[in-house]
Amino acid sequence: EDQGVEDIASYGIDWNDLDDRRIRAHHDTRNPEDSDSTNPFVSNHPESDLSHVEVPESRCPFADAQLQSFLSDVQPLLDSSLHIDMHLRCLLWIQALALASFTSRTEPSDT
Repeated sequence: EDQGVEDIASYGIDWNDLDDRRIRAHHDTRNPEDSDSTNPFVSNHPESDLSHVEVPESRCPFADAQLQSFLSDVQPLLDSSLHIDMHLRCLLWIQALALASFTSRTEPSDT
C-alpha cells in the first residue's frame, strides 16, 4: 500500500552521517571533484551546461470519434483508481493499454 512521505526534504538523507567529518573525509578522498563539465554523471554542473532538448509535437493516433470512445471507456477506470496499490495500478495500465489497442483497431465511423 502507498504511504505518504511526511518530510520529503529529509527523505533518504542521513543528516548525522552527512555531518560526520570522518565519513565526509572518506567520501572526499575516494570521490574527487570531477572538473569535466561534459560528464553526465556529475550532478553539480551549473545550469548553463544543461542540454536543451526539443521534443517534437506528437499527433494523437486516434480520430476524434475514437478518442472520445477511448476516453469514455477509460474514465471509469481512472475514477476508481484513486486509492489503490501499485500492483492494481499496473493492472490499470494493462487494461487501459488493451482499451487503446482495441480503439486503434476500430474504424472511426464505428465509434
